[in-house]
Amino acid sequence: TTLAEVDFANAVLIFDEAHNLEEFASESSSFDLSSGDVSGCVTEVQRALQYLELNPEMGEGAMKDNMLRLKSVLLRFEKYLDGSGNAQARAAGQKVSSEGEASHPGEFIFDVFRDGAGINHDNHKLLVDFVKRVSDVIMEFK
Repeated sequence: TTLAEVDFANAVLIFDEAHNLEEFASESSSFDLSSGDVSGCVTEVQRALQYLELNPEMGEGAMKDNMLRLKSVLLRFEKYLDGSGNAQARAAGQKVSSEGEASHPGEFIFDVFRDGAGINHDNHKLLVDFVKRVSDVIMEFK
């Protein structure tokens, strides 16, 4: 029997090591976002730009212009994550480790994207759609 097959209806759960439950739940629902992650995105956009230069028939002129804009947004976001994100955490009285890591409430990610990359609820769909198009260009060359 697997855990997925267990019927938990009307069940009482007993947790061994329950004192670790809060930390486990917190770690399970969190993620890390570093400037290194964003740097990898910049590299992929640069690679897509090189593909377009070698094969101009792959995309219209607007595709290259938008890729350059995307690269600019990502570079700005990378710079933001390298510095001011931790300064903002300290200003809010949040603890930042010696490695520059900090924990934030879930809604903080909206501030990070807004302040670091200019991405918000109104424009995020445009970004996601364009990133998918860039991904398609990269995949065509693999």
